[in-house]
Amino acid sequence: MSDSISSGAVRCSPEPDGLPKTEPNTGTATGPGAGTAAEPNIGVATEPGAAAPAAPIAPLGFDTLKVQAGYDPAEHHFATTVPLYLSAAFGLESPEMAQRIFALQENHPTYSRTANPTVDVFERRMAALHGAPAAVALSSGMAAVSQALLNAVGRGGRVISIPQLYGGTIEGFKHVYSTLGIEWDSVSDLDDPRCYEELIGEDTKAIFVESLTNPFVQVLDIEALAKLAHRHGLLLIVDNTVATPYLLNPLDFGADIVLYSATKGISGHGSVLAGCVVEGKGSNYDSRRFPHFHEPIWTLRDASSSPRNVLQAFPDAPFCGRLRSMLLNTLG
Repeated sequence: MSDSISSGAVRCSPEPDGLPKTEPNTGTATGPGAGTAAEPNIGVATEPGAAAPAAPIAPLGFDTLKVQAGYDPAEHHFATTVPLYLSAAFGLESPEMAQRIFALQENHPTYSRTANPTVDVFERRMAALHGAPAAVALSSGMAAVSQALLNAVGRGGRVISIPQLYGGTIEGFKHVYSTLGIEWDSVSDLDDPRCYEELIGEDTKAIFVESLTNPFVQVLDIEALAKLAHRHGLLLIVDNTVATPYLLNPLDFGADIVLYSATKGISGHGSVLAGCVVEGKGSNYDSRRFPHFHEPIWTLRDASSSPRNVLQAFPDAPFCGRLRSMLLNTLG
């Protein structure tokens, strides 16, 4: 399903003479860890009987990561297939262990709404396929879209997007997200970065696009949009459902957050309903645009019971850290 909004679209200014449109990125994306085979040892003399130099270990390729990443059979009674943990809650060994967990010093599942060993493998694997520090699994692709937008906007703000989106996302922008403080500014020419730039205001928080639009499969210049977003202190959020990380890793081209309806190509067979949010490295959460990332929160307290903000509690993955600890924990 798809919809297109024309009446709400804001037309960008005509091109100034001599200023061409940004050409689409024609570079070839490569999967994380998809290195070439080790080069043969050439021209290295060795003494008779001496052991040959050890060949360098090639990084794991995409096909290996997609079936092995994030899973250690030794931690699951050497089960060759990832077990399904159906337990809602998990016991703790001691009060000291509980204190470490709630101080974020130890990673251990406590309740399956926010952490489950089976889901944890999926999250780790998705992160590995993107070369990313973290990922959060959700119940559907629309849950991933909704929670990522709420996480980016905080107490309210605007998101710049495109009229060619998955129909459910458009319906969310038109009828639901505005009631939650998220306003939508739609560009008229999704291929011209200046059309996005003209819509940026003081309360703009993010640019949200699909790498390959659904269902028209229009290809966006992720690299150009990332540069634009970062120049203005915005996040670039990319729904990569159609492409999957096998064809394109938006993080390689500067995206901050990548979303999926894992019901589609990620699961591969349409028998699973799931979503996923993947966070890249080094995003800027400026206090002016993202004050909600700087607020001390009691539930993120350290071992001495001092409240911390999201950036302090989750320095390597603040977006996923906040999404899991705040939104997933309270909204489900």
